[in-house]
Amino acid sequence: MDERKERNEMRKIALEHEAWRLAEEPRMEPPARELVERFRECPDTHMDSDVFAELCERICESNTIYPAFYLVFPYLVEIAMGQPPAQAGELWEWMGAWISESYQPYAAGMPREVMEVYRESLSVAETAVLDYICRCGFSSHRGSIHYLSGAPFAFVKPEFGYLSTMSDTELWEEASCPNGHTETYTIRKKGIADSSNRRISMQETAWEEVGRLIGKMPARQPNPWAGLLSVVNGLEDCREKQMAEAACRKGISRETPFPVAVFLYLYLLQNMGRAEEDAEFSQLCRRMFDRISCPACGAQFIFMDGWLHSFESE
Repeated sequence: MDERKERNEMRKIALEHEAWRLAEEPRMEPPARELVERFRECPDTHMDSDVFAELCERICESNTIYPAFYLVFPYLVEIAMGQPPAQAGELWEWMGAWISESYQPYAAGMPREVMEVYRESLSVAETAVLDYICRCGFSSHRGSIHYLSGAPFAFVKPEFGYLSTMSDTELWEEASCPNGHTETYTIRKKGIADSSNRRISMQETAWEEVGRLIGKMPARQPNPWAGLLSVVNGLEDCREKQMAEAACRKGISRETPFPVAVFLYLYLLQNMGRAEEDAEFSQLCRRMFDRISCPACGAQFIFMDGWLHSFESE
C-alpha cells in the first residue's frame, strides 16, 4: 500500500456488519452498502449518476439524515481524501451541506459503535477539508463556494454550518429582543427590516463584541484551523483580517461562540469566493451583526444575539 492510501485509511463499520441491515428498511434494493461499494469504484458526484443519486436518497432527504448516513459518511470521507481536487471539492461540498441542513440529530437507536466511528470520521473530515482549502484555495472549485467553505464548520458542529445552506438575496429569520418579543425580520444587503418592511437596523457595532469573544476563547490543541493562517495572511490587511487570524489561532471547536464561527465563515466567503453570489451572501451574513431596534418595545440588540435565542430554542 502506498503512502497516500495508508494516510487515507480510517476506521469504518465493515460492510458485513449487522448495523447496515438494521439501518435500512427491509427489501431496499440495492442496499446502501452495495451502493457504497459501487460509488467507491466510480466516485461521480453528479446527480445524473444513478449510483450517487440512489445513495443520496438512502442517506439524506428533505433536510433529514437517515440512519444509514452514519454508516456511509466515514466511507465518503475516505473517498474524498483520495480524489483529485475538483472531485474532492464537490464531495466535501455535498457532505457539508447534508450535515448543515440536517443539524437536528436523527441518530436514535443507532449502535454506540456506529456513532463512535461516525464522530471519529467527523474529526478526520474537518482536518482533511481544512487541508484541502489550504492547498487548493478553492482554485479548482467551479462556481460558488458557500457550501464548501461551510463544510469544516459543519463537521465541528452541524449548527455552525446552518447559514451555508442559504444563498438567497434575502433571508427571513426570527429574532427575539431582550424583553422577549419575537419578530420575523427580512435581512437584505442594505439592512434589516421588520415584518412591516420598515428598515430598523442602526449600524454595525458587533465587531468589538466578536473580538472580545475571540479573546476569551481557549486555544484548541491540536488546532487544524491554524493552517488557514497561510491563506488569511495573504489577504488585505484590516481589522477583520486581524480578527480572522486570531480566530484561526484559537481554532473553531464545539464550544466556540456562534458569532465567532459566523464571522470567520463570512470572512472566508467574502475574501476567497469568486462567484458574485458569494460576495452577496457574505453581505447578508454581515448584516446579522447589525444593531436593530425591536418594533414592539424599542429595545436595541444585536440581531445575531436575538436570532440565536430563537434559533437555539427550536
